[in-house]
Amino acid sequence: MTDAPASRGDMQAPGFIGYHAGTAPSPFYTALVAARTDRAAAQSAALAFIDGQPPYHDGFVAGFAHLPGPVRDFPRIAASYRQPFKDAVVWQDRLQAEIRRLLADHGMADSHFTDPAYLAGIDRLWMSYFALVALLGHDRNLLADIESALWLAHAITMAVDLPGGSGTAASLTPAQLSSIVNAMIVLPPEIFPLAPAQ
Repeated sequence: MTDAPASRGDMQAPGFIGYHAGTAPSPFYTALVAARTDRAAAQSAALAFIDGQPPYHDGFVAGFAHLPGPVRDFPRIAASYRQPFKDAVVWQDRLQAEIRRLLADHGMADSHFTDPAYLAGIDRLWMSYFALVALLGHDRNLLADIESALWLAHAITMAVDLPGGSGTAASLTPAQLSSIVNAMIVLPPEIFPLAPAQ
């Protein structure tokens, strides 16, 4: 992960995975922004989020086994595709076929990746990721799984052509494939890095 790319627009590139808060950020995101200069306050908010205290309730993703829909399988699928591959076209074709099978297994339409429920689920993953980054060491395995899931969500956006979905029909070049495979999460500069410990 890195703190920020050269510009905010770079987060749209294949090599960067960025979070966009939108016009109505979640209460937890707002709390982290407010605690930008107070590490203890940010970590306290992160613990409250993980523990499900009001106003966060069940926003934290404590594991993938009980998540609804395709996102449950994102870490497993990411492990097969987040690695060097010689042929960009073959990699892209295989990922597209894998994602179509995943949608079929869950009875989802191709437009699932633009559905508000899916987008809300990805937002939950981002908030959970921020909480775990604020409390590094709290659960490193879960942090790695969430990072893999966010990577796959990014790869789907960049490389998967789904009618009515969010993908692109353009074939990947080897350079684009390399960027996607090695894409880094960009932490929002409104929050990270946290203030030094007092």
